[in-house]
Amino acid sequence: MNRIKYIAFLFFLCFIISCKSTNKISHKYKKIERLSVKHLLNYVSDAGVNYNSLFIKKSSISVDQNGKTNNLKSSIKIDKENFVQISLNAPLGIEVARAVVTKDSIKFVNFHNKEYFFDDISNINKILKINSSYNVLQGILSNSFFGLYDFDDKDVLYSDRQYKIERDSNFYVLSTFYKKNNNGKYIKVAYDNANISLYQICKINPNTFKVIYNCVRDIDNNFFLEIRYSKFKIYDTILFPSLMQISLKTKKDDYKLNLKILNIDFNVAVNSNIRILKKYKNIKRNE
Repeated sequence: MNRIKYIAFLFFLCFIISCKSTNKISHKYKKIERLSVKHLLNYVSDAGVNYNSLFIKKSSISVDQNGKTNNLKSSIKIDKENFVQISLNAPLGIEVARAVVTKDSIKFVNFHNKEYFFDDISNINKILKINSSYNVLQGILSNSFFGLYDFDDKDVLYSDRQYKIERDSNFYVLSTFYKKNNNGKYIKVAYDNANISLYQICKINPNTFKVIYNCVRDIDNNFFLEIRYSKFKIYDTILFPSLMQISLKTKKDDYKLNLKILNIDFNVAVNSNIRILKKYKNIKRNE
């Protein structure tokens, strides 16, 4: 894969992406009260962005891939029920790549190398060992809490059977249940959704109930995804991070991505499109 393709997939694997007010948010934390998992996640849900669509018109991206840095511009469109579209542009404004992710499919085009990639999202879910990578991608880009598994009963998802809650000096810390077995392997001891090795840690600001840190780790397969949210600002009355720092580590590669949001609108009309020319080469997932 060339660098542009890696960057677009990092957005997706994360996965495969001018503020109206710049009021400063206080970093003084109140005394953290005791809450159940259900009550905490309900507060987080209430504090989240209530949106049907989201349009990050302008953002700058710095990507470090195994020590090599690339700087690009981007725009991101999200229609909550239908798609996520990520466009990557060279510094002069020429679009070099575009990805469109839906609940069913992934479409990626590298305009610079005249290549494209299509896949069913269920294949990505199998690779990541989660039920909905589409929901995880939306959660990352919208600064929302996301669970790794879907349950019809929300009380199961928001329960002590899935997560444990701790309090450090500044934050609520929410994590999935794991313990070591007799062979030293980590095993899941919460609600038995699948035989998996994923582990999740989420940190929540006790003042705003905004997610400030989310980490997903595949203990058995050396996969590590970490998202840090900071420099929160108010955009049209909505508190949202202007900086997302994403780290992705696999057995072979190490990526660090900084996404600086320059302009964002909520609940505006968005559409997606992706055009493939006949001369473009169809590339495979494992290339």
